[in-house]
Amino acid sequence: KMGNLNDAISAYREGLTYSPVDFALLNNLSIAFMDKGDLEQAEHFARLSLVANSMSGDANNTMGSIYFRKGEYSNAISYFLKAIELNPDIPSRYMNAALTFENLADFDKAYDYYLQYVNMEIDEASRQSALLHINKLKSRLRP
Repeated sequence: KMGNLNDAISAYREGLTYSPVDFALLNNLSIAFMDKGDLEQAEHFARLSLVANSMSGDANNTMGSIYFRKGEYSNAISYFLKAIELNPDIPSRYMNAALTFENLADFDKAYDYYLQYVNMEIDEASRQSALLHINKLKSRLRP
């Protein structure tokens, strides 16, 4: 959170020496590499996190985020939907799915996930941002 990604990566790697299959450590290491822009390393550690615990909503969301950043939306959506299935009470995952469906030109599904996000999100600025997306999508929806 302080932006010291190299320090965070070092700390996570040290933690892995004590607990090499800790899925949360592996997931956090993946996020740190993603934040650095090293998607290859991010994907490597996200995969290890999923091997350690395939039922982790966080790890599935991280893998979806990596694929999203790579522009591989059809791969990303399956991970985002799994993350929602595992933790349906986390609003940001609905936003991730909405953005991904929008990039896949599946505007009806994008619209549905934006609505779910708006209904769950408590931050008014975030809700307003999603409502802007919804208004833009209305012209693209099937009649």
